[in-house]
Amino acid sequence: MEFIRPLSPVISVFLLVAAIFAHWKKISLASITEIIVYLGTPALVFSALAGKSLLSQDIVLLFVGSTLISGAFVFWLAFILSFPAFTREVSHYPSCS
Repeated sequence: MEFIRPLSPVISVFLLVAAIFAHWKKISLASITEIIVYLGTPALVFSALAGKSLLSQDIVLLFVGSTLISGAFVFWLAFILSFPAFTREVSHYPSCS
């Protein structure tokens, strides 16, 4: 992170100018936000993991954590889909009775 320290004044001025420009030109920040979320965040995580040496304990911890999260998601999805209120078909036509 030593390379960021000299750039911190430049980055703050750039962000300020970009915010003023976006407000002045009425630029939608939705596409920029999507780029940051879908590309920037995984790249940041990958670069953090690539700079660290992984021990066998770390690999086991990552495997167990991802397995638990995946299992919880599958359980939640099965729980949601098991309720008839969530899965019943909605009639778009009024009842004739």
